[in-house]
Amino acid sequence: MIDLVFDDLIGRIYEAGAVPELWSALFEHLRAVLNAEFGLLVTVRQGEQAWVGCARARAIMTDYFEQGWTEQDPRRTALLRSKRAGFVHELDFWPAEILGTLPVYRDFYHPRGIGWATATMIESPDSAVTIFHFERTRAQGPWDRPTLDLLDRLRPHLARAALLAGRAGEGRHRASLDTFAASGIAAALLGSGGRLIALNDAFRPHRALLQIGPGDRVALADRSANALFLATLGAGDGEPRSIPLRDAHGKPVAVLHLLPVRRSAHDVFDDARTILVLSVLDARAGGDPTLLKGLYDLTPTEAVIAAGIHGGATLEEISQAAGMSRETARSHLKRVFHKTGVSRQAELVALLASASTLKIRSS
Repeated sequence: MIDLVFDDLIGRIYEAGAVPELWSALFEHLRAVLNAEFGLLVTVRQGEQAWVGCARARAIMTDYFEQGWTEQDPRRTALLRSKRAGFVHELDFWPAEILGTLPVYRDFYHPRGIGWATATMIESPDSAVTIFHFERTRAQGPWDRPTLDLLDRLRPHLARAALLAGRAGEGRHRASLDTFAASGIAAALLGSGGRLIALNDAFRPHRALLQIGPGDRVALADRSANALFLATLGAGDGEPRSIPLRDAHGKPVAVLHLLPVRRSAHDVFDDARTILVLSVLDARAGGDPTLLKGLYDLTPTEAVIAAGIHGGATLEEISQAAGMSRETARSHLKRVFHKTGVSRQAELVALLASASTLKIRSS
């Protein structure tokens, strides 16, 4: 009977590894088998944390992270320092009478009726950390040896399922890059912290536009564009952005589009954050508002103003033709400066003039 239960658990674990939506259901089942209040897993990459688990863990874990207990929790620190390839619990580190004096137990766990945990840490090849965590209430009592032995038997299967889930998510995104390449579009995939995960064959001829630093972190060879690139990655606001790239002589050579990866609550193993799509430039008229919108991610009004400046019109003439005040036109022009990376009208004219023989080859 015990072997039947164990085999059933292993089957459910690998199903969750293949189908991310099943992790919550797996933890609900494990909760019942282990006599736990809840179970969950937490992934940590580049300082970013994500978790999935039982429904009853949601309110507690939301409070835990929002109230900043992560860096104040001694059992988390003890787990990270532990070298044991198995599940550990509080009594491995402290006597029971000490626990109530620790702030996180006194002020967070015990008021919520919990405070008996067991967890294990698994490091993946990409330096991510996955923590499997199960919590009992104070009434349920500390973890018993037979249950910890069962968890230790399950641990290698949990680790493999976590690795499988991560590779499955990465595989889906690599397939997307191949789809871009089939259309002749250069694309790359970035993870948290700007880490390069993959780029497609269409991007390889333009590899010199990128610089890869420690930890496979991406920067742009165009230093002025790189400041905007890093700020966009750091903002993490989920908004697409287009960044013009120039060569060493200041001529536009491409536009880099940053497309945020839409993530679900189940994507705790998926580190993909941003898709880069490169629009390489070669010959066509640069004063066309439609073209300028695509090149520099301008709004229709901003593109009209930029085209007017390119054509030699004054801001007064442009505002009158567009039916807006001069101050409104000036406000739009400032946004054009920001998006194109210039600070004066003369620089904008020079930039657009150099683009007047360019067209987008792939977008």
